[in-house]
Amino acid sequence: MPFDILHSDLWTSPILSSAGHKYYVLFLDDFTNVLWTFPISRKSQVFEMFKSLTNLIQTQFLQNIKSFQCDNGGEYNNELFQQYCTHHGLVFRFSCPHTSSQNGKAERKIRTINNMIRTMLAHSSVPPSFWHHALHMATYLLNILPCKTLQNQSPTQILYHCDPTYTHLRVFGCLCYPLFPSPTIHKLQPRSTPCVFLGYPPNHRGYKCFDLSNRKLIISRHVIFDETQFPFTKIHSPSPHSYNFLDDDLHPYLIHQWQNQISPPAAHHQPTPTTTIDQPLSSINQQSSPLTSPINSPTTISSTSPPPIQQHPPPPTRTITTRSMKGISKPRKIFTLSISHSNHIISPIPKNHKMALSDPNWKSAMQSEFDALIRNKTWDLVPRPGDSNLIRCMWIFRRKKNLDGSFERYKARLVGDGRSQVAGVDCDETFSPVMKPATIQTVLTIGFPRPPSSRLCLSAEEVIIWSQASA
Repeated sequence: MPFDILHSDLWTSPILSSAGHKYYVLFLDDFTNVLWTFPISRKSQVFEMFKSLTNLIQTQFLQNIKSFQCDNGGEYNNELFQQYCTHHGLVFRFSCPHTSSQNGKAERKIRTINNMIRTMLAHSSVPPSFWHHALHMATYLLNILPCKTLQNQSPTQILYHCDPTYTHLRVFGCLCYPLFPSPTIHKLQPRSTPCVFLGYPPNHRGYKCFDLSNRKLIISRHVIFDETQFPFTKIHSPSPHSYNFLDDDLHPYLIHQWQNQISPPAAHHQPTPTTTIDQPLSSINQQSSPLTSPINSPTTISSTSPPPIQQHPPPPTRTITTRSMKGISKPRKIFTLSISHSNHIISPIPKNHKMALSDPNWKSAMQSEFDALIRNKTWDLVPRPGDSNLIRCMWIFRRKKNLDGSFERYKARLVGDGRSQVAGVDCDETFSPVMKPATIQTVLTIGFPRPPSSRLCLSAEEVIIWSQASA
C-alpha cells in the first residue's frame, strides 16, 4: 500500500547552490514511486524535512509511514530519529555498513535525478549553481511521466487517481517574457522583460522566471516562451567539466575493494592514502572507516622489517561529453498534429497578395475567385471619375476544414477595403442587414409568446409591418 515503505537518501554537492544549499534529501514511496526532494544547507535538516513530510502525508492522505528505509549515515542514525520512530511505531530499516545496495532504490533514483539535472543545465548553459532549480524540475517531471514499473502509468496517476497534463511543459532554461501586472508599473513602462524559465513554483499555478537584469525570481501565470533561445548561452560559457560534479563517482568502499583485488593475495602492506575525489558520502557511516572494518582489517606487520609501499593505479573515472559542450546544436522540429487526408504539405496563410501569388496553391484559389467574379459579371469597367473617392479592394485568405478538422481546400475572396472610405463622402449610405428566418422567429417568440401548438410563419414584409404596428 502507499507509504508502507519510504526510501530516503542524502546527496552532497561540491558546489553550493545560488540559495546556499549543499545537500538534497529525497524521499521515495515504494508503492507509487512518488518522489519528494528538499535542498538543504545542513545535514541536521534531514529530520526536519522528514517530520514535515510525515505531517503532509497524514493531512493529505490520512495515512502513516510504516517503514523507513535509509543508509547508516549519521543524519539518519541519531537519537532524534530513533525517539521519533519509537514514539510513532515506525520501523527503522538501516542498510548494513558499507552495503549501499540495500538502499539501492534510493541510490538509483539519485543517479536518475543527477542525470536529468546535468542534461538540463548543460543543454541550456545554466550555471552549475542553479542545480537546485533543475532539481525541482527533475522531481516534477519524474512524478508526472509514465513509469515502466507502474505499467506505463505515472506516480501522480497512482497516488491521486487522475491523469496529469503536459500542455504546460516548457524547455528548462529557455527565453521567456512574463507579463507585469498593470498596478505595479506606469503606462510608459514595458509590459515585460527577457527572463529565463527555471521551472514551476510548488505553491503557485504558474512559472518561475529569472530576471537577468536584477537577478530576481518572478512568479507569473501569463508568460510567453521562446523555446529556441537560451539567454545563458550569451553570458555564460560552461567548460566541458563544469557539470562533472553531478557524475556518479565510485564509492570509497568499492575503491578499497578494487585495490585489494588487484593486489597480490600473499602481500601484506600498509594502506596507502588515496587521492581525494568528489563523491556522495551519505551512504557510509562517517564514524567508521572502510579501511578499519573488521572484515577487511590488515594483518599485524613486524616492526623490524618495514614492508614496501606499493603504488596502485587510480580508479577509473568516467567523463560524459554532451553535444552542447562540443558546440553541436540540433534544430528543433515542430510537428503539426492536425489530421489531413492530403499527401501534400499544407501551405501557410499568406500575409499579402504578393506572397500568395508566389504559392501555386493560393494562386489557384485567387484565380478561381477571379473567374467566378468575371463569370457572374460582378462589376462593369467604367472610366475613373475625377471627383470621386475610390474604394480599393483587398484579398482575404482562409483554409477551409471539414467537420473532422481535416484540410478541405484553399479559399481566397476579393472584397472591398473599408479603410479606404472617407467619412462624409462615401460613408453615408446604409445597407439592409442579412437576417436568417430562424433568428426572426426567435426574436418574435420572445417578444410575443404564443401557445406551443401554434406555428409562426411570416415573410420579411409581414415582419416589418408587424414590428411597426407593435411599436
